[in-house]
Amino acid sequence: MTLHIIPWLWGVQGDKTCGISDTIYITDDGCESFFHLDRPFSLC
Repeated sequence: MTLHIIPWLWGVQGDKTCGISDTIYITDDGCESFFHLDRPFSLC
């Protein structure tokens, strides 16, 4: 099974938003993302 997840955040005043999208696949052994980065991802 494959799922596309889009968590979305709205700012306190409603004028700032942030969305992050990821597609994952689910198997009998668990789940894993189709997306991979070679280095850590962070927001500052």
